[in-house]
Amino acid sequence: MDVTRQLRDPAGLLLACATAAAALLLQEGPLVAAATGLAVIAVRVGAGVWLERRGRRTPGPWYRPLTPAQARVAELIAEGLTSKQIAERLFVEESTVNKHIEHINEKLDFHHRAQIAAWVEKRRVKQVAPKT
Repeated sequence: MDVTRQLRDPAGLLLACATAAAALLLQEGPLVAAATGLAVIAVRVGAGVWLERRGRRTPGPWYRPLTPAQARVAELIAEGLTSKQIAERLFVEESTVNKHIEHINEKLDFHHRAQIAAWVEKRRVKQVAPKT
């Protein structure tokens, strides 16, 4: 997981600032307030890494023509997520997701999201199917 994604998360930064402000209001001093805010960020980053490792499937060889970021976007398209939902899940701009989709379509000579989803599912089936 990219730590900067968690650091760009507005809700996480707001929570860290609120925690630090609460420590200052309780007259704990600036060092304790700063340490408290940093601790909140560290817990969020750690939890994000843990959740990502537990929830993300490791892409198999099916994604080779795509970059890892494009493969992740393709997986989320196959799960039925919109570009906006994918952007929120990956902590990136929607325009970035749309650019990834454009590049996926160019690389695979596709024109629709449904083609990407079908391509991902087909490769998942091949990856899981026993070799005879």
